[in-house]
Amino acid sequence: MIGPSRIGSLLFAAGCVCLLALAPAPAAAQSPSLTPVGGTFSAPVYTTAPPGDGRRLMVVEQGGTVRVIRDGVTLTDPFLTVTADFTTGGERGLLGLAFSPDYEQSRLLYVYFTDAEGDIRVDELRRAEDSRDRVEPEYRRPVIEIPHREAGNHNGGTVAFGPDGRLYIGTGDGGNGYDQPVRDARDRTSLLGKLLRIAPTPGGGYTIPVDNPFAGPAEPGRDEVWSYGLRNPFRFSFDSLTGDLFIGDVGQNTIEEVNHAPFATGGAGRGANFGWDDCEGNLAAEPSTGTAPCELVGDQRPAISLPHASRYCSVIGGVVVRDASVAQLAGRYLYGDLCQARLRSYVSGAPETDREEPTLAVRQLAGIGEDACGRVHVVQLGGAVSRLDGGSPGDCALRVPEPGGGGAPAGAGPPGGASVIGGATGSGRSPIAAPVTLRLRLGGPRRQRLTRRGLLVRARCSEPCRLRALGALNVRRGERQIRLPVPARVRQVHRRLLAGRPAALRLKVSGASRAVVRRALARGRRVLAAVTVRVRDARGNLRRARRTIRLRL
Repeated sequence: MIGPSRIGSLLFAAGCVCLLALAPAPAAAQSPSLTPVGGTFSAPVYTTAPPGDGRRLMVVEQGGTVRVIRDGVTLTDPFLTVTADFTTGGERGLLGLAFSPDYEQSRLLYVYFTDAEGDIRVDELRRAEDSRDRVEPEYRRPVIEIPHREAGNHNGGTVAFGPDGRLYIGTGDGGNGYDQPVRDARDRTSLLGKLLRIAPTPGGGYTIPVDNPFAGPAEPGRDEVWSYGLRNPFRFSFDSLTGDLFIGDVGQNTIEEVNHAPFATGGAGRGANFGWDDCEGNLAAEPSTGTAPCELVGDQRPAISLPHASRYCSVIGGVVVRDASVAQLAGRYLYGDLCQARLRSYVSGAPETDREEPTLAVRQLAGIGEDACGRVHVVQLGGAVSRLDGGSPGDCALRVPEPGGGGAPAGAGPPGGASVIGGATGSGRSPIAAPVTLRLRLGGPRRQRLTRRGLLVRARCSEPCRLRALGALNVRRGERQIRLPVPARVRQVHRRLLAGRPAALRLKVSGASRAVVRRALARGRRVLAAVTVRVRDARGNLRRARRTIRLRL
């Protein structure tokens, strides 16, 4: 790189010192700042926008609502509200939102949330045909469900379409310290602690892209897995110019890390092992993180490591700035931390360029997203959403046709109130509900022996349905539950049932759990198996039933 003094020497040598004297001094670039937009929100955690729509910005609120900022004004009625089969609080809730690349034609979008039992869910929704400011309340289709019941933390939170048009999902490791006792993150047969890659099927469900690294019977691991060895990849993104993958992976007790996987050389993380829970950052993490270096062979080390000793606590992954109006940060990856008062940035592939951005003050950072024109927005859990401002805000000329030739007035919503997915609105208005005819019946013996064949449950749906059954074992002494030394879980069963035809389900239990149960029964303890069965029909209607089974010798 040629510096200013070197340029001056060259011009003087060429006899052009007169040009230097006459040329005006370049104006000092204005420091970037954050400009609040849309007012105050309730626990916002993420922001994004429909492709091609320069008028709208969508704000995801953890409590289950997505709100619309249109032309800088927040509409009164939400874009959607999720209530049925949903839970929030702590690290749970509505955490992510992604619009299909063909949203303009299909009107499909995908929400990432935790359901009533704590499991991770991605569901498909559809925008209303007559309005860009709400979804169809009667349309909700399950795409993928991932069990997550060991703990309420480490739920991941981002769902995003990559440059290849596939849907990527970042899942946490299941919670607990150092991913114990199951160690899901390093286990490629588990969907926890992973970056997943799927192809959603319009109308619900998904298929596996044939180029996924572990797809097919010859490769060990779940076909959905794209990358593994992650602790809690709460926020990840793809560079809109290069396709590079960036993951902010929340650390345990010592290191917060940012992972960078180039698209051109590494397929944006295809098959990568990011090291957890063998390593935390560049340090060994088994049995606990100390000062020993990570010696794991073949893993991908972090691009940026942020020590807790410097008061970092929870890294929040961001985006590579491609907004031409913010020239000061062009091409830099912008990110932050929940416990830090300012954002940071660095140049991709050059960690030594990492720096604090002193003019970008934040509190309780929860997410950084882009709108359809690439303008960057910063979300703070306390309620603020702000646009990254470089002092010369460019005009976003992207426009999509509005239904009816225009748009509803600011604050207007659909007749009868906001769109609600699965329940009533907070204002007490009734949602539009699809006819529900799905019925579920459970049967099977109430007392059973726990053998290698597992527990028997019989199920029947009133119409064709997709079924998921799972459960847990507990040991009681009188009215008090006894903590078991190993996880006593019942393995899941997935099945498609025909209308009206009963099916016998066998839920297997591990050998270690069977041994614990036998010892408890021999000591006169009472052992119960609580089995939960959930079914969905083709319209997305959900039914749940629970059966308690007492085990005997």
